[in-house]
Amino acid sequence: MKYLLSLLLLFLFCACENPLGSGSEADSEFNPIPGNGGGGSGSDTTAPTAVGSVTFASNDSANDRSPTVTWSASPGSDDSGSWSYQIAIGYDNEDNGFGSDDLDNLVAWTTLSGGSTTTSYQIVDGVNGFSFDGVFDKEHYVSVRLIDGAGNTSSATSSAAWYTFNPNKLSGVTIWLDASDTSTLYTDSSCTTSVTTNNDPIGCWQDKSTAANNATASGADRPLYSSAAAVMFTGTATNNNTGECLDVTSMDAQSQYLVLENAQNSSSGLHGLLGNSDQNKYLFLSTSQGYAVSFDGTVGDQGRFAINGDAFSGYGTNIGSNLSSAEQIFSGEFQNAQSGWVNIGCFNHSSGPKNYRANFDLKEIITLSGTLSTSEKEELEGYLACKWDLRSSLNAAHPYYNANPSTDDGCP
Repeated sequence: MKYLLSLLLLFLFCACENPLGSGSEADSEFNPIPGNGGGGSGSDTTAPTAVGSVTFASNDSANDRSPTVTWSASPGSDDSGSWSYQIAIGYDNEDNGFGSDDLDNLVAWTTLSGGSTTTSYQIVDGVNGFSFDGVFDKEHYVSVRLIDGAGNTSSATSSAAWYTFNPNKLSGVTIWLDASDTSTLYTDSSCTTSVTTNNDPIGCWQDKSTAANNATASGADRPLYSSAAAVMFTGTATNNNTGECLDVTSMDAQSQYLVLENAQNSSSGLHGLLGNSDQNKYLFLSTSQGYAVSFDGTVGDQGRFAINGDAFSGYGTNIGSNLSSAEQIFSGEFQNAQSGWVNIGCFNHSSGPKNYRANFDLKEIITLSGTLSTSEKEELEGYLACKWDLRSSLNAAHPYYNANPSTDDGCP
């Protein structure tokens, strides 16, 4: 009997899965439930290491609705040895600087296929689940992070800022002055003291192009800041040097695009727009001469012009009857490349320096050393129309025309 009882106890002892208790290290077959503190993927709570940098591909414009970004695979890593990448797009929606709360306010974090081997991606609206429509005239950022098999994510690494459109994407921008950006307006010619109050004199209007060609003035000879997002020139628009003018370092300017309003009439009504070191070259607007704009140059030099997105006139053909005081977009182009432009708001006529000082409010001006294609011209005009709520003033056939002047739908 004792022999049989011993055999029964031995049998029961050997039938246990683990005599030391479920989950002990002695049980090689033990497989705990993820998240319950045992081994396996469920116990991984360590965040992966972030990627080192996120950049735009060298062959792709950063000013685009379909940017291609690349990122460093190192030091991006995870202790599990297995991870994927996620991409998000955001913008500074409160104009207080791009921060962690902005990372994915346009495109939520999206996991890319390819696992840890994917280090480049082109974001295209409607492809791979991306739904992306940029915000007009706002800085956008692409962010990348790692996600491992346990769902842990690394910190995000963000790209430099990019725009869906920005004038600096165009080739040959020689100056870009933007009165809506008060951070570019200063009361001193050294560009150190910002404007604060309506009618502050402008000593420096900082160039937003890569040319860094600031427009400056000193003494009493300075235009005025308008809190209505403009720089006010208050000259007499006639053959004298009464009023204000801005000086720039000698620059090329074959093409000109600008927004202005409140052009005032006078006896001669000739408002200097661009002045050249060659006193025989000048571009001016007219409020009383039976046309809106004209360019005088040396033999063979001619200009062509457009207002509010119309097609260019023929070379040497003045347009309009008289320039109106309404807010409007002006586009101009010289037949030949022109250099030596040194003034904005006046020109150096043969009868004296810095004459015919303008009387209008200048909101934005962009000049280029070359010419634009038709599509580039329309895109730049569309940018200006969207920015200054002038879309309903565009020619109805213009691709960026909209009867609602303030909508940003379909803007560049």
